[in-house]
Amino acid sequence: MKRQKGASSLEYLMLGAVVIAILIAVIGLNDDIAGTISTTLQNLFGDVEEAATSSP
Repeated sequence: MKRQKGASSLEYLMLGAVVIAILIAVIGLNDDIAGTISTTLQNLFGDVEEAATSSP
């Protein structure tokens, strides 16, 4: 039973790694997506920084 649980965990880990690799490849090959993500993150962190400095 314990071996089966370990095998399942390894399978999920490998699946996650494959999904992340595919996302990195798609983002790396598509400049529009990379630019959109970069702009979105910059805006998000800018808003968070603004909220942090303006709160009493």
